[in-house]
Amino acid sequence: MLLAVGGCDDEQGVGSPGHRDAPTPGISASGSASSPGASFRVRSRYATTDAVDAVPGREFRVSFSLSGTTAPGRTLNHLGLTPDGQMITAANPAATTRSGEVVIGQSQVGLYAGSRVRGMSPAPHGAAHQAIYGDADERTVAWLETTSTDMYQMDWRVYGFDRAAGRTVLLGDSAAVSKGRKMPIPPGSSMLSVGTDRVYWTTAVPTTGQPEFGAQVLGRSVTGSRAAEVVAERAKLPAAAGSDLYYVRSADVSPGFPADRYEIRKVTGGRDDLLTTGPLAKEQQVTALTAEPGRVAWIVSAPAPEPNASLFVLDTATGDATEVTLGDDGTSMTLSSSPRYVCWSNGSGGGDAGQYALDVRTQRLWRLGEAPGLSLVFAAGNYVAWSKLGAEPQKPDQNSLTVARLAATGG
Repeated sequence: MLLAVGGCDDEQGVGSPGHRDAPTPGISASGSASSPGASFRVRSRYATTDAVDAVPGREFRVSFSLSGTTAPGRTLNHLGLTPDGQMITAANPAATTRSGEVVIGQSQVGLYAGSRVRGMSPAPHGAAHQAIYGDADERTVAWLETTSTDMYQMDWRVYGFDRAAGRTVLLGDSAAVSKGRKMPIPPGSSMLSVGTDRVYWTTAVPTTGQPEFGAQVLGRSVTGSRAAEVVAERAKLPAAAGSDLYYVRSADVSPGFPADRYEIRKVTGGRDDLLTTGPLAKEQQVTALTAEPGRVAWIVSAPAPEPNASLFVLDTATGDATEVTLGDDGTSMTLSSSPRYVCWSNGSGGGDAGQYALDVRTQRLWRLGEAPGLSLVFAAGNYVAWSKLGAEPQKPDQNSLTVARLAATGG
């Protein structure tokens, strides 16, 4: 679920208590493996119940806030955050119905910084598409659009925007891989990731046997100068960190792979190597992955009927990890990271709707807020952003999103 939000500038401070009077959250444990079958060591453990509420004026200062709608009558769905603190946002006209079918209008994707908006969408062509995922680095913004309103099937187009040149290019279209067939949503979603010189995303692909569809990670140069290519077969959840790509392999995308474990793999310069592996109980899956240079974080959903999923944050140089127990089953999580923070929330899930930020430098765990049913949080550069609900959340203009900068005093 994406937050519908539009804009007012605000320099009010909001954030976390300073180290002097904030308790250190969590319970530390040393030298213990996460569980049999894991190739990494869990050095510290926390739970979201250990989080300290963020308060105004300390670690974070609000740069601006965005509220519900924009003229003429469009809601704003937030897709991602740039390292310089701008929101990647889709302005969507209200959906209508025709003969019992939902009819969407064309998204207009832009960079939002308070009242300033920089449009990125190309001129509409063909059927209306709605943007659902986005990512960015300092140079490139990318987003994925679909015509689908179906929970099980999805076509896609992927666009890239060169921020310096102000140019948008079409990087990929599912028509090139679908062979005329309706394709399912791939396991782990089609969320994309921007690397130094490539954009990556997952797609379902038709097969000649069973199952009918497989999953691939595709990549294309950010400029579109080279054709899209398959970066990883039987793969999901691509996460770029500079020129490196990380992804997950498990039985849901790799027939014949052991159902009781997963792999996180790293692609660098054409090499595809195993980074780490971990166990899966019945009905567990890796549901989200994010990466920064030297660090990878992922969520493993809870085994039914338990509500407590796990977040792992791995130092790729040492093999040491931090584990956070979540108050949610972990099946609909949003997860993002910056050089300093790993942030997560449960999207439209029914469990813990809190928005959390783990400071990987200090190992402090912060709770930014709570937004049941529309819980979003983003991290990029020195910025974080999180959603807030109004008194009547069903009215998009009453909901908002806060973008805040890490204060210099935060270390």
